[in-house]
Amino acid sequence: MNHDPVERFLSLASKLDDVYKTMRIKSLCVRNQGSWMSIGTQITLLPYEVEEIVSKPYPGKYLTGFESYSKYISAHHLINQIQSGFLKLGKDEIILQEHDPISDWFFFPSSKNEEVDGQSYSYHGLILRGYCNPFTQRNLLDEMKLNADVRLNSKIRFDTVQELSKSYLGREIHVRSASRIYIEALSWTQIQQALFTGNQIHLTFTCPETLEPRIKIRAGFLLPDNDIRIHSLRLKNPIRKQLDNDLVEIEKTVQIPSWAQKSESVNITISVEDDFPLDNILVPNIGELNPTLHLMKSFDTAELSGRTFNKWIRSEDTSVGRKLDRFEYAISVLFISLGFVVVLPGPLGLEGIDVIAYLPDKRMALVLECSSGKVAKKAAGCLRAVKRLTKSISGTHFIGIAVTSGIASNIERTQLETDELKVIDSRDLDSLLALAEEKQNPYHVLTSLGIDY
Repeated sequence: MNHDPVERFLSLASKLDDVYKTMRIKSLCVRNQGSWMSIGTQITLLPYEVEEIVSKPYPGKYLTGFESYSKYISAHHLINQIQSGFLKLGKDEIILQEHDPISDWFFFPSSKNEEVDGQSYSYHGLILRGYCNPFTQRNLLDEMKLNADVRLNSKIRFDTVQELSKSYLGREIHVRSASRIYIEALSWTQIQQALFTGNQIHLTFTCPETLEPRIKIRAGFLLPDNDIRIHSLRLKNPIRKQLDNDLVEIEKTVQIPSWAQKSESVNITISVEDDFPLDNILVPNIGELNPTLHLMKSFDTAELSGRTFNKWIRSEDTSVGRKLDRFEYAISVLFISLGFVVVLPGPLGLEGIDVIAYLPDKRMALVLECSSGKVAKKAAGCLRAVKRLTKSISGTHFIGIAVTSGIASNIERTQLETDELKVIDSRDLDSLLALAEEKQNPYHVLTSLGIDY
């Protein structure tokens, strides 16, 4: 068996039809002048070792950062080029592209060919996705959080990040090349499930078997007085499951101290002994949800913006207020589990809408509004949002989904529904939950909701 993680990774990639393999890392945030900012970076992978990456805020855009190569340009020249709006690398001029407020992705130009030392290589880009920390004014763990998709050609050998250093004044991030243990760790260590129910945390993650003894897990609790307190989670006698590729799945329910049980949320970070972060996830304290809404066995908060959790944290301490906010949160988690890309509409100025759930190809999106009453008013607001989105964003078909809590009569629902709007009862979600259990794809969800695709 091949234990070299780079060779194994490339071997897997070469077996795919399009010879690409997606490797997930984590979100990149940096704390600058007292507040968190989201940084996206477009980086070209060349077939020799990366010397340095420099990221610097670019006026008017979220996007900044390209690799610096000693064979091409100095870091100082690189920064000047970024500030002027483009980077010229050899004969190729790469334009800094606009940030996409819907998907929060940064797009890289199509594949190119590069000649180095007389040999021709093809390569694709490394795309970093920005992910704002929900605690916008707080330095949660004072550490970098990296989230990236890496699409690489099977011909390319490369090292990835090991050392992260920050300079808040210069606002530069320097990322240096890694040893192979970190390539393996970054490639395969992932939090699969995290649930915070007040008095315990249920955690499931995967990691290389050789790395397991070195794993550390820390929980950063946001206390009611807005203080943040760090606590180490002990994984004594966990449930272990051997997976393929020399991986193990670790599952453990950890009881937390009494002082942490009223925390509004917890940030869970997995790292190795030298504190290099491998994966992290922010989880709200969901307490005891309505059993029909206690939906997910696993979920991915990376697709939820900080606004979701801020809204949840600020919810009124009343039975109705808590129920509604948790309902909206559960809807978000449900659609993520069904394969949708879930985003919050805040950046679009659609404050009245709870959730927008995109199909992966973005040809269709569901605009969701959740309500326990005044169905007609909510449905009308949802329909207005659909029309506004349709007018402002081309290439995507928007359909409104007004989710009620069981008080809308069939007659009322029939009267409210149009080609652009569906009204569904929360009890109708049973079929979606069944699809989630079966890991069906999002296109089947549309049929379940009576939507033609």
